[in-house]
Amino acid sequence: MMPRRPPSRGVRGATPPPTVEHPHVALAEAYVADVLTGRRPACKWERLACERYRNDRKREKDRVWPYRFEAAKAEKVCRFIVRIPVKVISHSG
Repeated sequence: MMPRRPPSRGVRGATPPPTVEHPHVALAEAYVADVLTGRRPACKWERLACERYRNDRKREKDRVWPYRFEAAKAEKVCRFIVRIPVKVISHSG
């Protein structure tokens, strides 16, 4: 009998290298890159959202653009969210 291999977790379960300062932000950036290059299937609206994200990040360099992305703050929010327990509720009778 052959030993069982652990199931592949795919793109969603992928974890960035431990040396990344902001791993959740790195995952988001990789996701956007995969959608925009076509490596990850996405609907029209998802692609448009990723394009908008990329365009907004480029506009940060413009002093007139009022929005800034702070990776440390985004990472802090993500670390909080992943600690929230998920309760599965059955709606069947």
